[in-house]
Amino acid sequence: MNGIVADVKRICGEVREDEPLAQYTTIRTGGRARCLVRPEHLETAGKVVLYARRAGVPLFVLGRGSNILVSDEGFPGIVLATERMNRVRLDGNLFVCECGARLSTLIRLSMQRGLSGIEFLAGIPGTVGGAVAMNAGLKTRWISSVVERVEVLEPDGVFSPIEPEEARFAYRFSRLAEGFAGAVYLRVTSGNPAEVRKEVIARAREKAYTQPLAAHSAGSVFKNPEGMSAGRMIEEAGLKGLRVGGAEVSRLHANFIVTLPGATSLDVFRLMRRIQQEVFRRTGIMLELEVKLVGRFPDNENNGTFRRREP
Repeated sequence: MNGIVADVKRICGEVREDEPLAQYTTIRTGGRARCLVRPEHLETAGKVVLYARRAGVPLFVLGRGSNILVSDEGFPGIVLATERMNRVRLDGNLFVCECGARLSTLIRLSMQRGLSGIEFLAGIPGTVGGAVAMNAGLKTRWISSVVERVEVLEPDGVFSPIEPEEARFAYRFSRLAEGFAGAVYLRVTSGNPAEVRKEVIARAREKAYTQPLAAHSAGSVFKNPEGMSAGRMIEEAGLKGLRVGGAEVSRLHANFIVTLPGATSLDVFRLMRRIQQEVFRRTGIMLELEVKLVGRFPDNENNGTFRRREP
């Protein structure tokens, strides 16, 4: 690995070795990255990605650290943090965003300029790159509905635009998660600044009333089965307040796991598995993780496709 660190330093200069990752995640657990880089430019990030691919080195692209759970053992390869690649510009009716741009930045700009179309993203943590990779959004509307195109890194190191159809967007899924999206183009329309602001505030208030925003969590833990609510299923199983070590099912919203001082990622993982087991025992449905597991976890092979118990 020392040779790899030296190679990466030649590409992008500053490299942080054995960097604690908990501070980069919203749930505040996890071990260390063997090597963490924070490039300022997409061209440099692309070189790091290509190097990792060609050298066979594990690579994880890190945005704002929501919707992930990092193993207590850490990550054995390169973590590429996108936080410095956060430029946003308006080109006609398109927000042109680098992958590290925060969704909150777009929401603020849309309120300031009276631009409508992305209000439904208000209150969702994370970056534009992470949002398109997992197709973030609400139950009924996803970010893919406003994506005009995405620039992805090709095998030859060039960023090329692809259309939304090529990204194969689906509920909490896109093929962009398999690669590296450098820039995202989002459609907006001219609107009434007061109305845009009103809708953004309403959505933010709704989240504040229904989600544990003040606590450390990774966000929604499980995907909703079709036509059902994972949170309601967990609540009906009587699991609100269930605790494993320093991890607890939120008493405000059952599809959130919050961490207490001293919590570990293994605590969170074991609580996730306990929830899956209890809901499956009660309903015959295995909930699928929405949170991405980073690094090595026990019994990692069953992150769960939905399974109904045979009659």
